[in-house]
Amino acid sequence: MSPKAVDGAVVVKDPPEAAMDLTADAAEISGLRLIDAADKARKRY
Repeated sequence: MSPKAVDGAVVVKDPPEAAMDLTADAAEISGLRLIDAADKARKRY
């Protein structure tokens, strides 16, 4: 996942339509990326 901050929101382009199976490490990294994007979105809006 590559979330980005856009106009005060977090946008994830091309998210999968089906459920995702992630390893614990991949889930943690994705979560951190979402948190980082949320922080940037709040600061820019």
